[in-house]
Parts: sequence; structure tokens; C-alpha cells
Amino acid sequence: MSIFGLDVKRIHESIRSQLDDILTESHEVRGISKGYEIRQRYTRNIDGEIEEIFVKKGDYSVSLYINSNGIYTVTINKDGKIEAKELSREELEKIIKDILSTISG
Repeated sequence: MSIFGLDVKRIHESIRSQLDDILTESHEVRGISKGYEIRQRYTRNIDGEIEEIFVKKGDYSVSLYINSNGIYTVTINKDGKIEAKELSREELEKIIKDILSTISG
């Protein structure tokens, strides 16, 4: 049987299922929606889960860092000015809703 005839996801799952411990697992998506460049990275390791979201259009970008341990930060770059701060859960939810409404239908 040729390796080219095998399903890539099946190969991945077959090997992954044999691991005793998974030290780090990650997944990254990059794309464009409504002219916005989007990068989304999910990482899981022994310390928890991390979601990183980056949205950029022209001179404006938003970068979110979300840690399952309760650490949420945002960095906004607008017109060359950079603002970074820690977020409350409510602020994080609002920014995520804003991002979703901006890049969707």
C-alpha cells in the first residue's frame, strides 16, 4: 500500500493515540475575512490551554492572549500607538464578540 493513499488525519490520530503523555499540542489557522488578516493559534500543554488571536487590517491590529488559568491580555496597535492591558472576563467576551461581528456576515 502506498503511503500517498493513506488519510493524513488517520495517520495523525493513529500515532497520537499511542502516546503515553502529550506534552504539547497545537493548532494554527491563518486566513483572510472581509479584508482582515486573521491568525488563530491554540496550544495545550501540561500547564493549561492557550488561545492566541491576531486580527489585522491596514495600520490597525488586535492581539488577544487567553490562558485557561485566567490570564487574558489584549494588545492594540492603532496608527502606530500600542496599548496593552490585562482584561477582565467581561472585557474579553466583548472583544471576542466584536471580532466575530467584524469578520462575519
